[in-house]
Amino acid sequence: MKRAIVVDTSIVLKWVLDEPDSTTALSLLSRCVNEGTVIQAPALLTYEVANALFQRVRKNIQSLVSEQLD
Repeated sequence: MKRAIVVDTSIVLKWVLDEPDSTTALSLLSRCVNEGTVIQAPALLTYEVANALFQRVRKNIQSLVSEQLD
């Protein structure tokens, strides 16, 4: 039987964004791929990741507008 892990939004975001502990998360991903570990995720992961990315974009836009107004 193959090993499996379940990842959450924070891990997936660390795979695609430069965040604290991204290196550790990418090492986990690499190890799973190399060992043939099955990576599973909750059904809502796509929506959670999209929301997290949207919130970051919105926050950055607000910061830019704020800087321009100052």
